[in-house]
This record gives sequence, C-alpha cells and structure tokens, in this order.
Amino acid sequence: MELVLIGLAALLTSGLTLFSGFGLGTILMPVFALFFPLPLAIAATAVVHFANNLFRFGLMARQADWSIVATFSMPAAITAILGAASLTLFDRLPALWQYSFADSAFEITPVKAVTGILVTPVTSTSTRVTAHGRKAWPSSALRQKVQAREARTPWERQRALGDSRG
Repeated sequence: MELVLIGLAALLTSGLTLFSGFGLGTILMPVFALFFPLPLAIAATAVVHFANNLFRFGLMARQADWSIVATFSMPAAITAILGAASLTLFDRLPALWQYSFADSAFEITPVKAVTGILVTPVTSTSTRVTAHGRKAWPSSALRQKVQAREARTPWERQRALGDSRG
C-alpha cells in the first residue's frame, strides 16, 4: 500500500508541476521523507524531477530557445554535482542532537538541518516575482531579462521588458 501511495503522490505532483513549472521538490520531498531516510528521499525526488523534465523536454523541445538552454544547463549540471557531493559529505557526519518524545528516539542530523535551512526560505516566499514593476512568474521574469540583455537597440530592450513608453 505504501508503494501505491508513493507512486500516486509522485504522479499527481508531476502532473501538477507540468503546468505550474515549479513545486515538485517542495511537495514531493517531504512525502518521500515520510517513507525513506532523508538522503534517499532527496535522491528519489531527483529521479522524479529527471523523469518529469524528460517528459517536458519531449513536449517542448521544438519551442526551446537553445541559447537560453545552453546558458543555464552548464551551471545547473555543475551545481547538481556539487549538491550531490555535499549531500554525501553531510550524510557521513554524526548527529547534531538526539532527543526522545513519546517513547520514540529522534535525531537531528546535519543533512536534516541543512535541508531545513535551505527549504524553509524557498517555501515561505512568494512564487511570483516583480519584473520591472510588473508581477510575473519566475520563468517569465527570467525570459524578459535574458531578452533585454540580448537586445541590440534600446527599442528592442524596451519591447523585451514590456515597456510601452517608446
């Protein structure tokens, strides 16, 4: 029954994030953490991320701006490798604090502490950002900034930023 619940959570979350473009890790990692040790939950979430991204790639590869893909894929790959190495390092460290509650023993490990510190600000901030005075989803704001940077003339820059003031 647990495997069905985990698979259903992964499928529903992937479907939801297919349209929103964000939230898979925020929703799915805590669900996986209920059933697996934290390093395995993070790795399982990464596998679902990868499968979801392959599916999106198949749907949207023709419409991709490959200069933007190239700009962001190298840093993303490098930081993913650094993140995996950091996870391995923190997982080997001893527990920071141990306590018991209701006849159960618990411990705060460096992996749990770092994950909590990194996830809390992300989940507590708004998912919309302000781009040049307008509210936009993060991917829209990023696209606007890239287009403005690549603009050759001030008029192209204004158009990319959505500024109609000529």
